[in-house]
Amino acid sequence: MSRLLHRSLIALLICCAGTLTLTGQTTAARDTSSPQKSLLGHWVARSAAFGDTHYYFSTGKLTMVDTSAEKGMTYTVQQSNDKERWVRIRVLMPSGLGHDKNLAFSADASTLVSTIKDFEQTEYKHPTQWTYVDARQAP
Repeated sequence: MSRLLHRSLIALLICCAGTLTLTGQTTAARDTSSPQKSLLGHWVARSAAFGDTHYYFSTGKLTMVDTSAEKGMTYTVQQSNDKERWVRIRVLMPSGLGHDKNLAFSADASTLVSTIKDFEQTEYKHPTQWTYVDARQAP
């Protein structure tokens, strides 16, 4: 009887592992060794007034999805500080317009605070909190 139960459990584990592989749900650890690496993946900024805004970061590319549209952009790292856990990026839209973002990560990189500065401004404004969702780098 226990042999049958043991075989059933093994079959169930194999089935679950196959399902996780097919859906892309792996348990690989996220690399948070630097702000640039912590940034990669899917983030969400929640707003009762404006709805949720989703951000998908891959190396040099950013896709922003909100209630009105999906916008593809590029970004470059301007500055970063591993010890203080922040990175400043320059975001450019296909039109050439853009802005700078300062992204300050929590100690475990599960959240960050984003502030924004247009190119002609001298200080970062409009702090918003983002929460890390998953490793997807595109919608």
